Amino acid sequence: GIRYGVKVTKINQDNGWLRNLEGLEEGYIVTSVNRQGVNNPEGLAEYIERYTGRIYINVIDKSGRKETLRYTFR
Repeated sequence: GIRYGVKVTKINQDNGWLRNLEGLEEGYIVTSVNRQGVNNPEGLAEYIERYTGRIYINVIDKSGRKETLRYTFR
């Protein structure tokens, strides 16, 4: 089973940080960010909005495959 995770249910194309993350899609489950488990959407959003530098987001895609998405925030 999955110990941590936040499911991406809606990506607002008009605003918000999710729309800028290429490769992240609705239906994905974000399990960790920079090796830290993710348990709630608010904590995930707060972490990413404040972060600068290289970021690694581990996800499980809609078909159940694990994947690491990589981004650089400035």
